[in-house]
Amino acid sequence: MYPHQTERLDGVLEAFGVDALVATSPADVAYLTGFWSLSHAVFDAEILAVYSKAGTALVIPTI
Repeated sequence: MYPHQTERLDGVLEAFGVDALVATSPADVAYLTGFWSLSHAVFDAEILAVYSKAGTALVIPTI
């Protein structure tokens, strides 16, 4: 993730008074993690990303 993305996301966390963001769309997951996967289309699997000031986590279910 680029520094400007981190600054923007940290601003969103602060503006809304939340500790983390959860991305659910493939485009948002790719934005947060840099990881683009076709498994959501091929296997109908949901991939999530969680962003907080402590770091970013990618959540991939077992296929």
